[in-house]
Amino acid sequence: MRSPYWSAISVPVAAAAKLPTNIQIPDVLVSISLAIVQYIHVLLLFTKSDVKTVLLPTTVFALVSSYPHISAPHILHSIFWTWLHLLQFCIANQLNSVSEDAINKPWRPLPSDLIPLATARYLRWTLLPLCFLLSLTHGTLGAACVLSVATYVHNDMEFGEHWLNRNLLCAVGYWAFNRGAASVASSGTSFSLVLYDGPNMLIAETVIPLIIGTTIHAQDFRDVEGDKLKGRTTLPILLPRGSRWSVFLLVLGWSVVLAGWASTVHLTLKIAYMALGVWVGSIFVLRERIEDDRWSYDAYNVRCLDS
Repeated sequence: MRSPYWSAISVPVAAAAKLPTNIQIPDVLVSISLAIVQYIHVLLLFTKSDVKTVLLPTTVFALVSSYPHISAPHILHSIFWTWLHLLQFCIANQLNSVSEDAINKPWRPLPSDLIPLATARYLRWTLLPLCFLLSLTHGTLGAACVLSVATYVHNDMEFGEHWLNRNLLCAVGYWAFNRGAASVASSGTSFSLVLYDGPNMLIAETVIPLIIGTTIHAQDFRDVEGDKLKGRTTLPILLPRGSRWSVFLLVLGWSVVLAGWASTVHLTLKIAYMALGVWVGSIFVLRERIEDDRWSYDAYNVRCLDS
């Protein structure tokens, strides 16, 4: 029996093969090319929400931390490595949240019926060995294993339904993304941050996941309605006002810590950096509409990027 996955990927090719004989070869190639573009578009839609939250900051970390052992091909390989592992997580996550996404993100492939559910399941498990093989070629199998286990625990075991488990798993995931992407960008060589050599490299690798792990509930305010439908236990649902104040206090606290850590930075820049933290955190407290929460989360992502 032909699998749904094979059926899904073979339909355009089969359709092209059945074209009338008076159709020229270029027309067949155009038909197949359009089908490939559609598939790529669907894959990109799976990861669309996480480009600014995972792909962009991870790439920036990889570029900075792997200098000077970087080149254009290594950068592209690093981006692709990150995106492929992100795709694995996103498909696994969205397979368990179709009803929620129908409310919060109806443009995603599954709620918008751009890809059958069975096909998405086959694709999710096909990506697992692909990620391992890609990581083997780059010497990043350890990071790939951590990401795959975290993906399974978060989604398939549904540990991500509770805010505390989810925050911890997000912190682990960000660490693995940063470690793997930086290693690929530096072509597998040992790497260290330009500004923070020696022991400070370990601090930098640790602080970023800690920031994410303690403040990632900033993304949940915009998804409250869908999370309630799914039965998730998130901080914005448990503590509607308290969770907003926690974002303010934690963003401010981390701003003070990082400003104090950067001992070589001029005091004026430190004050500006902390002021930005106050501004970003205050948005969550002062603006509570869903439209505002979407904008606030974008501001939060910018704040995390410059951390």
